[in-house]
Amino acid sequence: MTNNAGNFEDFTHLIFTMRLFTFITVFVALAVSASAQNTGGLNILDDDPILDGSPVAIAI
Repeated sequence: MTNNAGNFEDFTHLIFTMRLFTFITVFVALAVSASAQNTGGLNILDDDPILDGSPVAIAI
């Protein structure tokens, strides 16, 4: 019984860690998205044909 309880405890801890990591990842993604929308950084690059559609332009 002790081994089963230990394994269950480790499994629960793993799930908690995964959920925490997922929450942080989603929160950071939303924060970056909101920041990009508020500053209007994407609109500045619209007139530049070189930067249009490039990953660098999207990241900025």
